[in-house]
Amino acid sequence: MKNKTVIITGSNKGIGKEAAKQIAKLGAKVYMACRSLDSANQVRDEIIKETGNHNVFVKHL
Repeated sequence: MKNKTVIITGSNKGIGKEAAKQIAKLGAKVYMACRSLDSANQVRDEIIKETGNHNVFVKHL
């Protein structure tokens, strides 16, 4: 999924979190759209650490 951009809502827990992680592993640019910025930033850091993909961003809904 290189050169693709994906927006995932509710990506700081559950299915959204796993979807963000798997899509980041595939090399896409991931925008995590979440209500809680604190928990979303923690998950973002976790995804970057696990996948090596630094194109993971958090946006507030």
